[in-house]
Amino acid sequence: TPPRSPGLHVSEVLKAVAVKLGVFAADDEIDADGNNVFDEVAQTRMSAGLAWEEWLSRRIPGYNFHMGEQVHYLTDGRPVYYTPDGLVFDSSGIVNAEIKFSWKSANIARHPMEKQWYWLKQCSAYAGALAELLGEPVRTELWVYHCCGEYKPPCDPVLKRWGVEWEDGETASTWRMI
Repeated sequence: TPPRSPGLHVSEVLKAVAVKLGVFAADDEIDADGNNVFDEVAQTRMSAGLAWEEWLSRRIPGYNFHMGEQVHYLTDGRPVYYTPDGLVFDSSGIVNAEIKFSWKSANIARHPMEKQWYWLKQCSAYAGALAELLGEPVRTELWVYHCCGEYKPPCDPVLKRWGVEWEDGETASTWRMI
């Protein structure tokens, strides 16, 4: 993965907002799951996530892996960078496919997708920026590999897939927040 461009990145803004809203603890060294990014265990988890992303991306029909870093300009002209996992072009339009490797439980009753604030805001921002870039609406498919399933023996992994069609103004609202 090439180094990030200097400047503001969607993930950094969302982490700061998540801290302000109490979604994440106030720690500059946390990732989207609340882990210390410099901790050896967190780095191992991140590596597992990158490997999973590459493996799954090769199995999603029509998936175009890693567009690379993109830039979206705020209304005042400031650039904000973002890195979507990939795009799928199918008969129903354009899909931003985001792939996650998570240690969170797959138990929907305890961890409903609607409560995954960071993931949803990230996907909303990407879909809005990509729609502007490509000139047509972009849906999102979020592929989440829960490596420990529901944390019940035998703790088999679970892959879940959510499709999100953004309502009018929803992605614009995310960009106003950013």
